[in-house]
Amino acid sequence: MKGKSKGQLEAEISETTTKFQIQNIGKGPSEVKTHILGDIIFIRLKGALTVAENTLSYDQEGLNLVKQSRIHLFSNPRSNLGDSITEIIGVEVKCILLDICDIKKELFLTLCLGDNLEERFGW
Repeated sequence: MKGKSKGQLEAEISETTTKFQIQNIGKGPSEVKTHILGDIIFIRLKGALTVAENTLSYDQEGLNLVKQSRIHLFSNPRSNLGDSITEIIGVEVKCILLDICDIKKELFLTLCLGDNLEERFGW
C-alpha cells in the first residue's frame, strides 16, 4: 500500500473488479472506471451485463430481478470482492451498494470504507 498513487490503487481496484466479474459471471466488462473519493469508492462497469441480464432489464420487474441477483452475488461472503479490495487499499470495505442504469445498461458499485483514504494517504 505504501508508495502507491491514487491512480495506481484505482487501476488495481478496476482490475480486481474485472477479475471478480469474469470469475463469478463468466463475462468481463468492456470498460471499468474506479474513483476514490474520501471514504467512498465508485466503480462504473460498462458492458458488464450478460445477454440474459440485458434482455431481462428492459422492464422494471426484470431490472429488479437482475439487481437482486447481482446484490446477492456482490454481498455474498464467498465472493470476497470486498475482502480483495480491502487487501489492496489496507482499509476495510464496510458495505457494497449496487445499482444498474436501465438506459445505458451499466453497473455501478459504491463501496463504503472504514476510513478516509485521501486523508490517510495525503492525496
